[in-house]
Amino acid sequence: MARIEYFGVSGAALRKMGKDPKISVAIPEEWGVGPDKYLVEIDMQHQLHCLNAVRKYAYWDYYYGDSYKNVSMAPKRHQAHLEHCIDILLQALTCNPSLDLISHNWMKTQENPYPDFNIKRQCVAHDPILKWQHENGITEQILKYKNLPRPEHFPEVEPEPSILLIGEDLGHHE
Repeated sequence: MARIEYFGVSGAALRKMGKDPKISVAIPEEWGVGPDKYLVEIDMQHQLHCLNAVRKYAYWDYYYGDSYKNVSMAPKRHQAHLEHCIDILLQALTCNPSLDLISHNWMKTQENPYPDFNIKRQCVAHDPILKWQHENGITEQILKYKNLPRPEHFPEVEPEPSILLIGEDLGHHE
């Protein structure tokens, strides 16, 4: 569902995003992306990753049932990942709310008016975004995300509490 790829933006672009290059991950010049580049990903892809994660949790037995009978038996990182994803989707929906109107119809089998969710939406084409992302992304051969060298004496940010539970093996783009 989501295809997260990483790419680089300049320090100036990073500052326009309200981010500090002093604490952002710089892409090593030897990767061939160019000087003054910082690691980013498209938020839409993370949102789709989170939607897919919530979908998988809704069908727990199918996706995780062989490993854990139910979510309460799974490691706490599963619940933390779910909470993180729900929070990300809530932020996306409240920051970019749809103001499309939903009409109501009289529907067979329904006593009360029923909402017609078939809205004519003005959608952004996803495929061109994926194409651009792929053409501008750092390929898998170059980027080994977990093996990115951490510079010595580089400032680190404090994790959100849920990130401590999620850990490195779950949540980041499975």
